[in-house]
Amino acid sequence: MNKYEMEQKLLNEQCLLYTGQIDEILTQILNERFPDITNAFLLKMIPEQGEDIYYILLNSSLIAVIEISRINHDITNALIDKIAVNEYKVNLSSSSRKILDMAMKLQNKKQQA
Repeated sequence: MNKYEMEQKLLNEQCLLYTGQIDEILTQILNERFPDITNAFLLKMIPEQGEDIYYILLNSSLIAVIEISRINHDITNALIDKIAVNEYKVNLSSSSRKILDMAMKLQNKKQQA
């Protein structure tokens, strides 16, 4: 995937993220737990057997890790953790690092606009 395609994918997923089209519970969590964050990006989604785990770039220093059960699919059963971007970067693959870097560039671009 080239840089343009990666940028478009991140921007499209951001739109889906905030409109509830990725997961309504995920959108509800972002709106309730992080109301000041309006420029988050989905970095990674890991579908597990009983839950989905989302890694969301909140800002240049913080990532939310949100685990949503497929069985008890509601906000009260979601697990929410936050990790530092520097901690997340440890042992990232080159493709995941490129996604993180692009998402951070897009956040900076929007903040400067």
